[in-house]
Amino acid sequence: MNFDNIEIKITRSNGNLISAEVAMPVWQKKDISGQFTASLPLLGDVQTWAETEEDLEVAVFELFECFCIASEEYGTGLENELESLGWEKLKSKHKHSSFAIKGTGIPYLKGVIDTGSKKVLSYHPVSSGILSNSPSSKPLAFA
Repeated sequence: MNFDNIEIKITRSNGNLISAEVAMPVWQKKDISGQFTASLPLLGDVQTWAETEEDLEVAVFELFECFCIASEEYGTGLENELESLGWEKLKSKHKHSSFAIKGTGIPYLKGVIDTGSKKVLSYHPVSSGILSNSPSSKPLAFA
């Protein structure tokens, strides 16, 4: 990957999280027991595992969804949780806001970026509360 910062875009309506989208490094490997594991090092190194590589692809998307849900339901909100992990607020306009981890001043960021595979992760909750994402979901466009 070759970029200096990683930006997450968040959309809210009436205080409710509508979407969150980010392109970030994901670390994936096969462990000694033969299971596949993945972690999101820029989101507190949250981790997941699966029996196959195909299942791991889905699990990575679900991991991001779970991070968003836990931040909203059990934490202090996605924006506050990101700030506590070192993300900086870039801008806020109407119902859209952006946060970034910037390459300057964070010595380990280059190593994270260089050793992870880049994935676009998105979360778009639906009114019924059922998770709506899969690796084939189309991300929302941000204005």
